[in-house]
Amino acid sequence: NNHNAAMAGGVMSLAGSAIGLCDRRMKKNIEKVGQIKMSNGHKTGLYKFEYKDSGKKGVGVIAQDVERTFPEAVIKDKQGLRYVNYTKLTKK
Repeated sequence: NNHNAAMAGGVMSLAGSAIGLCDRRMKKNIEKVGQIKMSNGHKTGLYKFEYKDSGKKGVGVIAQDVERTFPEAVIKDKQGLRYVNYTKLTKK
């Protein structure tokens, strides 16, 4: 659908925040490449992956993982897709 096509680029900007489509359901060939420390002190996995609908490759976090320990950094849209506010995730 158009919503997914528009978001296939991965990260967008919203009011000075970097918001990324990080929902596990939108990704394939997910491979853990490391971990990052979030601004709340917890750590989460860092993954390389491909977006299912576009084949574009990316590196980032999985929203469902972030949601467990830092739900304030996750945004859910009307379809239930999860995005991560990277600005909030890594802000010191």
